[in-house]
Amino acid sequence: MSMRRITCKGGPLNGKRYDVPVGLAEFATRGGTYKVTDKQQAAWHADRAKAPARTKA
Repeated sequence: MSMRRITCKGGPLNGKRYDVPVGLAEFATRGGTYKVTDKQQAAWHADRAKAPARTKA
């Protein structure tokens, strides 16, 4: 099985490097998904957007 090394960008694994199979398109982590790009990176996509901050009246 051929592997390639990717670097995660954003999210909980930001800056970490991993060896993944060549055909891997995405992988899930707590709170979102990393989508593997052709540039040897994995971009973070959160499952849901953060709620806006509440202001006191």
